[in-house]
Amino acid sequence: MKRDSKATVYESLQGLYETILSLSDSRNRHKWLQAAHHDIAAALKETQTVRSWLGYETDEPFKRIKIREAQAELGAKLQNLK
Repeated sequence: MKRDSKATVYESLQGLYETILSLSDSRNRHKWLQAAHHDIAAALKETQTVRSWLGYETDEPFKRIKIREAQAELGAKLQNLK
């Protein structure tokens, strides 16, 4: 009887140990995924900020190019009218 009890206790402790290891691995994996998600979110925010800044910086030169093209087109039309 005593041997059977020891075997049962040993098996139960072994199962408990495996469960704890599994939970520990899961917790570590969750922490790693959470950190990766945070890094990706920060990179996305930075990318959006850079895109916004680039849009602002290139808006004025783009307008100037369009104005020059329109002026050149009008100049060509005036030359054709003469």
